Amino acid sequence: MNSYEDFTETLRVQLEKDRHRLHYEKEVLIEDLWNEEKNYLLELSEEDYPVFKEIEAKVNKYNEAKLDNTLIHIPKASNYPFIYFVVTWDKYKAVSPDGEILFEDFRPYMNKKRAIPWLSIFKDWIRKPRAVTYSRYQKYLPGRINDYLMVEDLVVRKERLIEIVNLLITHDIKRINEEFYDLISGNNENPFGLDWDEYDSLAPTGGEQS
Repeated sequence: MNSYEDFTETLRVQLEKDRHRLHYEKEVLIEDLWNEEKNYLLELSEEDYPVFKEIEAKVNKYNEAKLDNTLIHIPKASNYPFIYFVVTWDKYKAVSPDGEILFEDFRPYMNKKRAIPWLSIFKDWIRKPRAVTYSRYQKYLPGRINDYLMVEDLVVRKERLIEIVNLLITHDIKRINEEFYDLISGNNENPFGLDWDEYDSLAPTGGEQS
C-alpha cells in the first residue's frame, strides 16, 4: 500500500473484476445482477456531504498542538489557550476560538511530506533562543544553518536567528543553505572557519518533515 488513494484504486479494479463471476446462490453473473439492480437505486447528491469532526486541543508554548498522537506546529497557536482541529478522514484545519483558520494540511497518518513552516518556527526561536537545541525541528535544519545556530552565546544566536528570519521572507531555507556564503557571510569572510568542500561531503541537507 503506497497511499490511501492508490489502495482505493486497487480495490476498485479488483471489485470490478470480481463482478464477472457467478453469484453463489443465484447462479447468475454478478455483473448482470448489478446492471439490473442499479436501475432502482436512488441517485447520490451532486454536492459533497461534509463529514468532519471537531476536536479541542491544548497548545504548548512552542505553538504546538497534538493531533493523531503527533505534535503539529501551528503558527500563532500559542496566542490562544486552546484551538480546534476540524478533521476529515484525510485532512485537518487548525482553527482559533475566534474562527480564524491558522493552518491546514494532511493528517499525520496520511504520510504526506509536509513543508515545515520555518518562518514561524524561527520567530518562536527568536523569543526563546535556548529552545533551538531542544526543538524537534532542529534535526531538520540544513547542515550549514544548523551549525551557524549552534553557537553557545545566546545573544549571538538570537542575532543569527533574526538574520535568517529576514532572509526567509524572500528565500526558502534550502536556498539559504545553498547560497550560504553570499546570503549570510556578508560581514564575515568565514562564519565558522571551515573548509566547506570537506564539510559538505558529510553534512545533511534537511528541510522536509514526513
